[in-house]
Amino acid sequence: TTEDGERLSWALEYPEDVDKIIIHHTATTSNLDDPEAAIRAIYYYHAITRGWGDIGYNYIIDQYGNVYEGRYGGEGVTGGHTAGYNVGSVGIAMLGNFQDEPITYEALVSLMSLIDEISGDFDIDVDGRSSFRGEIIPNVIGHRDADATLCPGQHVYDVLPQIRDSVAGAGATYSYSKNTEFAYQTSSDWEPVYMTPEDEVTVTFSLKNVGTTTWDSDTHLISNKDYDADLVVDLNKDAITGIAAMNENEVKPGSTATFDVTLNSTIVGGFVSFDVTPVFNGYKKTSNYISLPVYVEFPDLHYDISDIKMKSSRLESGKTMDVTIKLTNTGNTTWSNSGDYLATLKGENLLSSVLMTESSVNPGGTATFEFSIKGPTAAGNYIEDFTLSFGDIGVGKTDDDSSFYVLVYNNSQQAEFTESSDKTEFSPGEQAEVWITLMNTGYQTWTSDNMTVSFVKYTEIGIKNSYLVESSVEEGESGKIKFTITAPDRVGNYKIYIKPRVDGRNLSQESFYYEFSVVPGDSAGYGEPDVRVALSYDGSEPSITANGDFAMYSADKVISEFSQDDSVEISFDGVNFQAKSGTHAWILNAYPVFVPDDENVIMEIEDFENRPAWNESLNDNMFRGNIEVQEIDGEIIVINELPLEDYVKGIAEVSNGDPSEKLKTMAILARTYALYYIYEDEKFPGFPYHLNDDPEYCQKYLGYGYELRSSNMAAAVKAT
Repeated sequence: TTEDGERLSWALEYPEDVDKIIIHHTATTSNLDDPEAAIRAIYYYHAITRGWGDIGYNYIIDQYGNVYEGRYGGEGVTGGHTAGYNVGSVGIAMLGNFQDEPITYEALVSLMSLIDEISGDFDIDVDGRSSFRGEIIPNVIGHRDADATLCPGQHVYDVLPQIRDSVAGAGATYSYSKNTEFAYQTSSDWEPVYMTPEDEVTVTFSLKNVGTTTWDSDTHLISNKDYDADLVVDLNKDAITGIAAMNENEVKPGSTATFDVTLNSTIVGGFVSFDVTPVFNGYKKTSNYISLPVYVEFPDLHYDISDIKMKSSRLESGKTMDVTIKLTNTGNTTWSNSGDYLATLKGENLLSSVLMTESSVNPGGTATFEFSIKGPTAAGNYIEDFTLSFGDIGVGKTDDDSSFYVLVYNNSQQAEFTESSDKTEFSPGEQAEVWITLMNTGYQTWTSDNMTVSFVKYTEIGIKNSYLVESSVEEGESGKIKFTITAPDRVGNYKIYIKPRVDGRNLSQESFYYEFSVVPGDSAGYGEPDVRVALSYDGSEPSITANGDFAMYSADKVISEFSQDDSVEISFDGVNFQAKSGTHAWILNAYPVFVPDDENVIMEIEDFENRPAWNESLNDNMFRGNIEVQEIDGEIIVINELPLEDYVKGIAEVSNGDPSEKLKTMAILARTYALYYIYEDEKFPGFPYHLNDDPEYCQKYLGYGYELRSSNMAAAVKAT
């Protein structure tokens, strides 16, 4: 009955004929150590959850070889295991999931025995084919042969041909015509020979001479070639004597000959079947074959970690260090450093691969792996996970932690960013304490006394009260740097570059950074974006300077900082940008960006000739915001990125002496025009700027020089 008390029933039905045996797996992964509990769970699922009233399979076999009745009703009762194929078939399910795991020897033997018994009861030709549901199919099939499913799992499905061959060949009696010269009879068993990996077993075949000719000493056994089977078992084949010579000097008609076949298993493992037949007197072979099924236990590649030796847990970048790892073989196979299945230790970052130093290690022995690791360029904590590989056989298994740890330090990279404050949104003018966390990857302890922190930022961002939270941070530990920021009034995205120093030395050549956004508040106006303007610079090696401190960035990294009137020349060699200032030079993998220290610093392009025709003493080559130098289609493009309001102050579409209302109107039009091409449309699709400074295409933008001499226009911009 169900949990609600509803009575379940499944009427017993018996077909006129049983023609097929269908093999399944239950795909069970839980309770396998307690098969009866696992079967009870299957019963509940089939009988109650699915409402069938009983288990659908006729029989279930567990990994220990125990056979359980599934569907009640005895031999031949119709089960519910394969839709459309239930009537006239018997369903046998292997308990477990055999898509990835192999079948055990005990389960295999029970499966073959049950197939042998069922085929005898219902006169089924195990290795034959017959019509069923309108198609000719094998008499013993896997569930996947009748439905779109992985059942009975790849490992069980792969051995069905050997099962059919072995069960069908057991006890076969050969028919000969009267007075046949060479003939034999034998009694073979379907039960597989059991072997462990790298084992040796001798099997004796007894063949009765039922022909009319005496067999001489050249009589021997041979086996058909089977590449897959030969990978699992070596039958020691010989060109003259085959796999076994006859033990007797001669065997007369009516007598019995014996042959001792030596089997040597490899490390591969699996269930295989060989077709064996005699060659009489060195030349005569019959068409009758004897099946030799062999099961080789799959390799157990388990190991324990005995020891990991390193000179230190710290390694300087670029330096090497010796490492020794010792592993104990707790499996059932011998490891080797030669042949097809090398015992190889493999890593992911610091270790590539290395063979063990011993030539072989038997179960219970210990293997030694010796190798050197080199400190990577990037400092930081490295956890090297390693695996023990045996080529195509697979990888070793262990319950131990298969890894080792090393702290790589670099004198120029003594800190590694790990995380930052999760506060990333501010209202205009909001003040809050935030933080970043750095790992000490160097050799020096950080303290609140020896650490100082400087910041590179837009001037509108306020920063105060920076400090190291921990009293000390040793190598390999993490420290938190807190600081209070006051967000600017302008809506937009911001990045603060953070440069920690210990005893006056930078912890890293690269700056760490904290990113945040200012979003509109209740009293905020529109969010003022930055606008990117391509300037009409037509040179090839721009020279950049400023009237105050500024910095050169590339790929979001601070490359160098400069003082007022320092000059930086930029060139491009077709691959890299090159920067030169005085006696210093840099090769840049990405384009350079020049950032003023604050809003009062004005950038200048020294070799940019942009003089108005009416007064050539003026040169509009000065700009607020950033100056960016890029290469596009072989040409140098200089881009000015600056806040929108500063851009509008540099628009020279009207005269400074025009009426104030006209100036205000122009400010509104210029601002609206820019906003449209920032948010709504693209003036230059695919290019890294919104607008250019050419009035034939956009608005006439002259930059800071126009702002200086057009105070009325600047006032109109502010007023609107």
